[in-house]
Amino acid sequence: MAATCGTGSADWFSTGTLHQPYEKVFDTTRELLEKSHRFRIETADRQSGEIVTQWKVTLSPHWREGKRDRVEVEILRDPGGTIQVRIRTPREFNDNGRNPMIEREADWTSEGGNNELSERIGLQLRMRLKGLKLDD
Repeated sequence: MAATCGTGSADWFSTGTLHQPYEKVFDTTRELLEKSHRFRIETADRQSGEIVTQWKVTLSPHWREGKRDRVEVEILRDPGGTIQVRIRTPREFNDNGRNPMIEREADWTSEGGNNELSERIGLQLRMRLKGLKLDD
């Protein structure tokens, strides 16, 4: 997967082993991102198992308080037929202090990752696929 988070680093969150059909995992992941978290999908490649959203922007009139997040997903097939989903959420802040509410003038700078959002998406995905039984 191409790096999209600039010089900062976003941590990967893993769902752990899932015993579900690949197509179901892919479709459920995409649906969760689009419908529950209201991200627009930029790319979704079933063959490689990669899903990348567009940036979701939240502007602020205050310098460095405007943020944008995107979600990057890798759906990995293990040799035994099980699946793991890895999720990371790069985050950037707007470093434009002169016009922080004008998106086209934003000066986006990496802030690392929104690890809380990655974990929330991962746990919600696990619950949708496995129900409340979270142990393997």
